[in-house]
Amino acid sequence: MSQHFLPALSLTVAALTGCMPKPAPLQLPPPPVVVASPTTMPHARSFQAVGTTSASAFVEIRARVPGYLRSMDFTPGSQVEAGQLLFTIEQDTYKAVVESAKADLAIAKADLERANADLARVQKALETNAVSEMEVDQRRADSRKAAARVDAAEAQLGEAELQLSYTEIHAPIAGRIGKQTVDVGNLVGAPGTPNILTTITQSTPIYVDFDVPERLLVGRLREIRRLPPEQQSLRPTLSIAVKVEGDAEFGHEGKIDFVDNQVDARTGTIRVRGIIPNDDGTLVPGLFVRMQVLGADAEPSLFIEETGIGTDLAGKYVFTVDADGLVTRQGIEVGDSVGRKRLVTSGLTAEATYIVEGLAKARAGMKVVPQGEGEPPAPKSTDGQSNR
Repeated sequence: MSQHFLPALSLTVAALTGCMPKPAPLQLPPPPVVVASPTTMPHARSFQAVGTTSASAFVEIRARVPGYLRSMDFTPGSQVEAGQLLFTIEQDTYKAVVESAKADLAIAKADLERANADLARVQKALETNAVSEMEVDQRRADSRKAAARVDAAEAQLGEAELQLSYTEIHAPIAGRIGKQTVDVGNLVGAPGTPNILTTITQSTPIYVDFDVPERLLVGRLREIRRLPPEQQSLRPTLSIAVKVEGDAEFGHEGKIDFVDNQVDARTGTIRVRGIIPNDDGTLVPGLFVRMQVLGADAEPSLFIEETGIGTDLAGKYVFTVDADGLVTRQGIEVGDSVGRKRLVTSGLTAEATYIVEGLAKARAGMKVVPQGEGEPPAPKSTDGQSNR
């Protein structure tokens, strides 16, 4: 073939190729997705926190009088009742003081009887001028002194009996008692000797202390201002539920017992205390617990399925679908989880339609074929388009 013919042939082929129509780009049909509308149901707003349990009462058992410890009448670590005998200190010396005080009181009463009798005689003698007014006044003063000595003797007897009562140490509260710090036979209560004998903690009920961020407190205060004056309190409107390590659910319920009177400026939190009945004694002081704080008044709230929530750098979002199947990205703010649903605090209305299943297939601005939950898939037409 001639070399002059080759360029002409190439130009002819290129011209023919350029005249051929280009194939149309492949058009994918809109993907089917499952959609739903938010569910409205009553819900008490809540938040979670970490707290620490503490005893509702804690008492140090002390020796109030000196003496040798004669007996210990409890089992360390056991539950004791209020008024139960715990320790006995040697009583002989204190009993002797009581008997001496009783004798002094008896003498004082005898002196008072004699002084009163003398006063009565001189008062009678005064009627016949057998004695002077001065002598009557003297006998009256003697009677008053004798009465004062009786009062002093009664006080001394009371003090001696009180000291004797301190030799028997009883539990002031019900609770779990600790181990003894002093064994029987040791001197206690005297200067330089052990004074604290054991401790009692009361954990029925039990306290839970935790910190609340100031933003939640401020929000709660705004809600309170909208209530009637008789209901404007932080405590009665909030309840708590607690779980410990190993618990699947918040199984210990209680209520707010105390809210501090100022926010800690260093941490931006306020100290709050809850109280739990703890009738079964499961909770003990010193535990770290996870807790849920609930509002007592349930309000109508919007919930959506967890599967319909997406997350990106901008935050949480859902894909909403309009009547024409057009997808729009809608940013939302979420709150508590209830089962498989999540509370939506802002960004969505009850009339919206959002994608529940097929979130990965959708993009903002594209069209989809929406189906309700439980509906069969839409049949496909022969041209690859879904029939709606």
